[in-house]
Order: sequence, then structure tokens, then C-alpha cells
Amino acid sequence: MNNEYDILIVGGGLVGQVTALTCAKLDGLRVALADGRDILSDETGKSDGRASALSASSLRFLNRLDLALSDYLQPMRDMLITDGGIGEDPVWRLHFGENATDADSAHMIENRHLYAVLRDALKSTDQIDIIGPGNVSDISHTAAGVSAWIRRKEISARLLIAADGPASAIRNRAGIAMDGRHYGQSALVTTISHSLPHDGLALQRFLPGGPLAVLPLPGKRSQIVWSDKSAAIKAAMAISEGDFIAELALRIGDHLGELSLEAPRQSYPLHLQLAQDYIGPRLVLVGDAAHVIHPLAGQGLNLGLRDAATLYDVLSGAFLTGRDIGGAVLGEYAAWRRSDVTSLATATDGLSYIFSAPKTPMRRPLSKALGHARRLGMSAVNDSAVLKDLIMREAAGDLGDLPDLLKK
Repeated sequence: MNNEYDILIVGGGLVGQVTALTCAKLDGLRVALADGRDILSDETGKSDGRASALSASSLRFLNRLDLALSDYLQPMRDMLITDGGIGEDPVWRLHFGENATDADSAHMIENRHLYAVLRDALKSTDQIDIIGPGNVSDISHTAAGVSAWIRRKEISARLLIAADGPASAIRNRAGIAMDGRHYGQSALVTTISHSLPHDGLALQRFLPGGPLAVLPLPGKRSQIVWSDKSAAIKAAMAISEGDFIAELALRIGDHLGELSLEAPRQSYPLHLQLAQDYIGPRLVLVGDAAHVIHPLAGQGLNLGLRDAATLYDVLSGAFLTGRDIGGAVLGEYAAWRRSDVTSLATATDGLSYIFSAPKTPMRRPLSKALGHARRLGMSAVNDSAVLKDLIMREAAGDLGDLPDLLKK
């Protein structure tokens, strides 16, 4: 193992691993990836019971990294959004229809499978050294680079990339503050089996407490992402498996037949978190270290992948022309990502408020007004092929100024 690298990435989650593989596409760049876990172990990632929605542009990107994903993907060929009460047959529906091709569709993949594919790719990439398990104990800067102490060993690089999650120690060491707010909600995530096929349908039900997503997985299986007030999610975590399935069936309906729990229930607090800056001296933030948004649009991982693809565009331009990859070019990355992240974060934050507005006596008139407005909006979109197409293109990640690795 070397002591000197061009790029040091701290954080070996999904975005950190993809960022390492992306940077290694630049022939000649030496990349180190450090994490507190043994990310090359077969056990790493197995306990992550979540699944991720990959937009069409994200899937193009991962395919360009030669990742063998096809055996684990489930296309979302149909999407239905409803608004109504628990146990009610919803009157208000927004249906995007069954006209999406696999090339245009978002695809679901279980995180444990994505970790396994990334692990195999890392093992076969000579330009990447894995450092760890071990945490960064100190960081120092010079005019030409940055040094980090990991397991009593000094690792130097021209650029440091923080991919170490929402509580990023690297970001905090750099003094980069965060903006955001807690939603007072949590998300319960699990996997269910069902007796009837899902036919690739992704269902999003907006209920009084928050959105419930039922997302198709390979076979007769679906991922559940149930967002509600933290107290309600705590209660749903504590009840018996049978009672939980009964509560879930009341919210989902009967289109999937008999339900059974396939994976343990996991819960996560929900909050909005945006870094005030995405760069520092010889530092770049990617993934949850830079931004955390509400999961109702399923765009969290896609944002992190866009970080990696954008960073590749910026670094490749500098590297191929002999410029400093840790210098002024990082400003291009910050400006490019800020626009994209801010617009999506604003949209998801607004939707979260509109569909989960407090229903206290003082705010009940506002809640009713928002409910009326959102249902009119759903009806208008449902009747407009143009608006539906625009929303689907946005969901596919095909709008805006895209980095090359995401383009068709």
C-alpha cells in the first residue's frame, strides 16, 4: 500500500464506493478509499435492509462503470399516487400508466446486492487501495495537498473527498455548517412478500400521517417505506408481526393479496440537511455528507450518484489539462451541484409539508386548504399528458445540465 495518492475518499458507503470507481476511470489517478469498516468483507452491507430507486440516468451511469447489476434490478413500469384516508378506497389518483420502457424506467435494487456488486468491482480495480478498517484521527493541510492519519499511518493526497454520511466528521473538521430542519417524522423500512404479482407497480399513498411507498422488488416482493409521525413509527416498530401486517394491509389495500414480513423492520428519523458549502480547502463533499432530503421522492441515492458523476466531469477536465485537481476547479463542482440539490430539496420539502401539514385545531383550516389544492393539482396532472411527461423526465434524471456520465 502507498502513502501518497491523488485522491483520498473517506467513507465507504454506496456513494463513497461509486465515487472511488468513478475517479479510477481517469487513467493514472491513484485513489485511496478509507472506512471504519472492512468494506471488502462479504458481510458488509448485508444488514442494510433498504432498497434504492435508481433513476434512468443513474442506471446509465452505473452501467458505464461496468457494474453487473442486471440480475438484481426490478423495473418500475407503472406508478400510482393516491391521496386519502386509512382504509378508504382513494378517490384522488395520479396514474402514470404502463407505457414506460425499461430504458426509461426507474429500477429498484436492494442495497445488499448493490454493495456486493460494488465490492467485486473494487477488488478488481488496481487503481484503488482500500485503507482500513480505521477512522481518520487527524487532518493537516499544505499548499499542495492534505494529510490524514488513519491507523497511525499518514496518508497524503491532493484532494480529500468526504463521503462519511450525514454526521460527517470530515465536514465538521472543515467547519462547514449545515442548514435544515427535523420533520418530526421517522421512516419505517422493511420488505414484504405477497401472494399476487406487483407487475412493476410503484404505489405511493399519501395518508394523514405521511406518505407510504410500496416499491416493487424482484419476485412477489416489495419494499415498504412508511413515513409518519415519530411516535406512530415507534408504535409500528413495537407491535407484533401479525398486528403490523394487519396495519399495513389496511393502508395498502388488497391488490397484492396476502402479505407476510420478509425482513426485520428498521426505522430512521427524517430531516432535511444541506451543507452551506460543498467544498473546502482541497475538500469536496458528496452524498449524505453534503445533503439529506425527505425520502418521499426516492431521490437520495440518485443525488449522491449525480455528485460522483459531476465530480468526474470537473476532475477529468482538470486532470487532462494538467491543472490542480484540488484547486480552483472545485468551485465548478460546488456551483453545479448547489443548483441541482437546492431545487430538488426545495421540491421534496414543499411536498412533505403539503401532504403532511399539521392538523391541530389552529391549523385545521390551512390543512383543509392544502388538501383541496393538492387534490386539484393531482387531478390537473392526471389529465395532462404534457405534465406527466415532464414529471417522468424529471424522475428519470434527464432534465437540466447533466454531467456526461448521466447523458443518453
